[in-house]
Amino acid sequence: FYIQVDYHAPHGDKDPPAGPQPATRDIATVRRTALPERNSIINKNKNYNEQNTRDKPFVLQDTNGPITEDNIVKLRNSYRTAISSLQSVDDGLAYLHKTLKETGELKNTYIIFTSDNGFFYGDHRFITGKTLAYQEASHLPFVVSGPGVPKHKVSRRASSVVDVAPTVLQLARVPRGNLRLDGSSMKPGWKHPKAKKNRVQLIEYLSYKDLDGDHNQPGPEEHALDPYRPASKPPNVRYAAVKIGPYKYVEYNQGGSELYDLRRDPNELYNQTDNTG
Repeated sequence: FYIQVDYHAPHGDKDPPAGPQPATRDIATVRRTALPERNSIINKNKNYNEQNTRDKPFVLQDTNGPITEDNIVKLRNSYRTAISSLQSVDDGLAYLHKTLKETGELKNTYIIFTSDNGFFYGDHRFITGKTLAYQEASHLPFVVSGPGVPKHKVSRRASSVVDVAPTVLQLARVPRGNLRLDGSSMKPGWKHPKAKKNRVQLIEYLSYKDLDGDHNQPGPEEHALDPYRPASKPPNVRYAAVKIGPYKYVEYNQGGSELYDLRRDPNELYNQTDNTG
């Protein structure tokens, strides 16, 4: 059997109250949870409320200013409600695990835990959103347990969402026949977690207009940047990015590009596009 469970949390609701809605039993359980600005100090994540964005493409600078005190209040509330809402997800996973164990199926079952995207909580001055190629939004957990999967090991093999289907088909021993898939099975990475294999990963964003065939969105107006403009969510801008090894290159259709060496600059603070050295 194959079961896919997609939890709504920590997504927000369209109807009030805005933001993620924790279960009643979990509302007051995260008062001591470290807040985004505190996490940036503990983890030395210097891109929280990034101080200097002059090296970023204009389309990003034009829509995003420094984080204000009002922003911080909203960030704290949304972050804590998101964390507390995820406790219901923990309960659901525990129930599934318990059921598999009681029915004797756990030892024959692969459990895959992942997400479709990350989220910004003040990273690079973005106080919400998920549509850019920065690590906070695009570098996701992918955790697997099951027969033959070594415990407490981290694979160095780069993978992407297109690899999920080939992996599941191989684990289920389903013959693929002439079926052509873009990705490849991640199982070899579990067998040899230390083996390094540089694969080119594609990260891209298509707006609804792009899906309708409009690929010529107008670029931003060239004007002096207002230093007092508020922080906001990412702009609705189309881009394509490639990542190979520690390097990530992003090119925006409205102009501008970014290049980062994630070994030396894991927080993506220093755009190397114009670095000819």
